[in-house]
Amino acid sequence: DLAQGNVNIIKSVIPQAVKYAPDAIYVTVSNPVDIITYTILKMTGMPENHVFGSGTLLDSARLREIIGTHVDVNPQNVHAYVLGEHGDSSMIPWSLTSIGGIPMNVYADSLRNKRADYTPLDHAQVINDVHKAGGNVIRLKGATFYAIAVSATTICRNILHDSNTVMSLSGMLHGEYGISDVCVSVPFIVNRNGLANSVTPPLTDAEMKEFSASADMLKGTIAKLDI
Repeated sequence: DLAQGNVNIIKSVIPQAVKYAPDAIYVTVSNPVDIITYTILKMTGMPENHVFGSGTLLDSARLREIIGTHVDVNPQNVHAYVLGEHGDSSMIPWSLTSIGGIPMNVYADSLRNKRADYTPLDHAQVINDVHKAGGNVIRLKGATFYAIAVSATTICRNILHDSNTVMSLSGMLHGEYGISDVCVSVPFIVNRNGLANSVTPPLTDAEMKEFSASADMLKGTIAKLDI
């Protein structure tokens, strides 16, 4: 299948890349990105801050666009993340979502008081739209090119500019949210050294359950692969 096939490609290519560029920072974008990132780390033993994946960066951008459009606010003023697997088990920690520094639920209440036509976001529909976005692009144009290219460029720019920017990327976890030995997306600080510290804002109990389920799903898939 796709996972094992791409793992096999990585296993054949990465040793030569690391041989000639052992100190490089490797940013993975090939799917399944979490598993590819995990494979590279396990087979090379490279520093974990030098190997990470684009993860849910693009998913998070799509989420901010959906929220911004719904409340008529520039997505740059929306803070929201998609966490977990880059795939159908990813989740949205709505408790962390804010608009202009105001928690999403508080902002929504203020809109409800000001606009008689305002309807709240359907959380289930939003995560479904995020999950289906890539597939819709592939269905309409055959493949996804530009959005992931922009994401990769953004990551590289933040590395080159030593920006210390927080981004939702796929990296190896060591106890964050009680999860270890798997690559999934959480907020990480990105700078010239690659991944710096993870950022782990508190999640609600329900969000923790969703996030843990996503990580467990990935672990289950990894266990079935020849890595």
